[in-house]
Amino acid sequence: MRAFKVAQPHLFFLLNILKKPPGKKLVYQLPHINISEIAVKFQPPFLEAVKIMEKLPCKSTAIIETVRGNKILNLDVPFVPTPLEIVNEMLEMTHIRPGDRLYDLGCGDGRIVITAAKKYNIDCIGVDLDPRRIQECRINTLKASVSDKVTFLQSDLFDVDLREASIVSIYLLSNINLKLRSKLFNELRPGSRVISHDFNMDRWLADKSVSRGNHSLFLWTIPANMSGNWRWTLPFFSENLKFNIEIKQHFQKAHASIITPENALVKALSICGDLIRLKLQIISNRHRVPVHLSGNITGDKIKGRFRISGMNYENWYASREKNSKTNII
Repeated sequence: MRAFKVAQPHLFFLLNILKKPPGKKLVYQLPHINISEIAVKFQPPFLEAVKIMEKLPCKSTAIIETVRGNKILNLDVPFVPTPLEIVNEMLEMTHIRPGDRLYDLGCGDGRIVITAAKKYNIDCIGVDLDPRRIQECRINTLKASVSDKVTFLQSDLFDVDLREASIVSIYLLSNINLKLRSKLFNELRPGSRVISHDFNMDRWLADKSVSRGNHSLFLWTIPANMSGNWRWTLPFFSENLKFNIEIKQHFQKAHASIITPENALVKALSICGDLIRLKLQIISNRHRVPVHLSGNITGDKIKGRFRISGMNYENWYASREKNSKTNII
């Protein structure tokens, strides 16, 4: 038994996954509409399926169960091929660099990992639960002559260790994206990129999104967890200023409040991957002096540089107070 859950507006893509031998019986359970169950014998070119799908309301969900022996394999997402021009756009958005490793979760026929390996010469891993898709992927990899750069795993995407990935591509459904979100934050390193076709991450707003006809693409960069109380000392002309700043963070968005010194203000704060940029303003003798800081976080430490307006860059070191870090998702 095989089950597919497909939400509008993608019901018409069912034709791509129902390529079964003639005569196979499929049962349609259609909640929220008057027709509760339809049994169809599919014969190419699936004309009956097309008629049924045309009658479905926009917000309905179809659950298809296909009898294939005694084995039950639940697939939460149907195989819907991404057009090659969209594949190329997705890869370009991630700004692939030498040494990147791409994981495609729900790899279908392997076109994303194969294209990435061939065009950018990076190692790629495709993951799919459907053994037919994995077999098709391996055949396509041989045809493309990239077998040395591409590996395929037949697995549930939630069971795959993503700690070696620097790029993750997905074409899943919204509910699967939300379930996947915490896994991405917990396993991917700061600076890793996530690219999604058509479906976003709800409250985790994309860093960049583009539309190409009927297709939407969403890009995120995994941020470091900068939350907590941070302390450092800066030489400021004839004195040393001791800073204590509290950072509150939700996904990649952060807000900083200065606890000390009282004559300092936060003018801007941004986080991208493990890089933090901070612009302060120090009030001294009725003058407002800009201070720019940037650095990379490793654990509870920041190492970078700072510059007081009109002066040269100097080293900047900051430390986070123990147990002050909070959850950011």
